[in-house]
Amino acid sequence: MNETVDLLCELIGGASVEALLERNPRPHGNRGEARLTPSFLTTPASETYLRSPSSGAKVAEGVVFFSDYDKGLVQLVQQPLPRHADTRYSYIINFASFDGNWMSLVLDSKKLLNGLPAGKARLGLMIEAIGSAQVEMASKVTWQAAEVSREVLIDTRPNQVCVAQADLDYINPESTESLDLHLMFNPPARGSVEIRRLTLTLDIQPEPVKQQQLEGVFEDEL
Repeated sequence: MNETVDLLCELIGGASVEALLERNPRPHGNRGEARLTPSFLTTPASETYLRSPSSGAKVAEGVVFFSDYDKGLVQLVQQPLPRHADTRYSYIINFASFDGNWMSLVLDSKKLLNGLPAGKARLGLMIEAIGSAQVEMASKVTWQAAEVSREVLIDTRPNQVCVAQADLDYINPESTESLDLHLMFNPPARGSVEIRRLTLTLDIQPEPVKQQQLEGVFEDEL
């Protein structure tokens, strides 16, 4: 777990996301850890500008937009950042005459499970989202295994760098069908939200190997 906290602290301190992701992709020992930054912050999207997307629209690789709005203007923009920034891009949601109650981005995070063992899992989230006044933000992680869905809320707030962790209890990557991060916003009629940094970490502590029971074994019978 310490590696997860160290990584998130270094990111807040301004360390390069790319450098941290390349360094030590797996900690020593039996524990497994993985890290993920969404594609809209790292690579050019096929469409860097979307106008009034429908709910359920794919806006980037592994990212889907949802909202209950009916009328108004919504713009999704992938914005290049200066070379010294922590990520190559930020992702901006502009809205005007917005008549809905909420909007969200759902990030497919199942890649975090690749190559990890089954065991007790903890998800770490570092996010910086800058929003207009009155923009509220909430986050949660959901996963499904063996047709059973679960979710855990993550404490995040706009207009600051948030570092949070959530215990997911036991996870078996082989039987987990989905793992998603939901970024939810409750916007006013007009404003914007800019996601500048976002990194997920998943730390799994494998279950201890059960030792073979030697009860009832007598050497003189061998």
